[in-house]
Amino acid sequence: MKILLLIVTLLFQVFIFGQENSRLQLTPLFNGLPLELDKNYILDDSSWYKFSTCRFYLSNLSFFKEGKLKELDNEAYLIDLEEPTRLFIGIKNMQFDQISFSIGIDSTTNVAGILDGALDPINGMYWAWNSGYINFKLEGTSSQSTEKNKSFEFHLGGYLAPYQTIQTVNLPIQTNSDPIIIHVDIYAFIRSIDFKKSSNVMIPGLNAVKLSSVLPSIFSVLPNEN
Repeated sequence: MKILLLIVTLLFQVFIFGQENSRLQLTPLFNGLPLELDKNYILDDSSWYKFSTCRFYLSNLSFFKEGKLKELDNEAYLIDLEEPTRLFIGIKNMQFDQISFSIGIDSTTNVAGILDGALDPINGMYWAWNSGYINFKLEGTSSQSTEKNKSFEFHLGGYLAPYQTIQTVNLPIQTNSDPIIIHVDIYAFIRSIDFKKSSNVMIPGLNAVKLSSVLPSIFSVLPNEN
């Protein structure tokens, strides 16, 4: 009986772990290279940037094949450049040709009270019950900043109308690599900001909505190279 139980347990573990033996890898980039925290980047126009924080939520991952939903993952994942293990998301080994996900946390989760795991306030991504979660956080210093200490802080969030900031990304998948690498072009995001107007967005509002609308365009997956 014990031997049978052991066999059943081993088969169950093989089945469970065999279902999640692929990964997504989130790779933030700056000026075409993997982003490194606390590294000084000098651009051709002599402007410089140094990043201390790059952190954001992905949620509601959906996997499609020929337009049909194959799998839905309702978990929220905190992507944090400071913690390399958080740059990977385990997924089931399945056939799909499109990924859809949200950048940020939906309104239902925002009003669900204090949560744990990736959604634990200890992660520094939660304001308060009336403001909710920060969907996307980018901090550092730059020659472009109008602050005396040259700092910038962009904390993008907000779930209440008319300042909802959650965004949806749809990515075609034309690669069979493992992990599937999703590039996040932080350089493109930075270039969309008018630092002369503001080097800080720290609360829900129109500025957060405008900057959040840029986020879907900075995610991409490259096809297989022939």
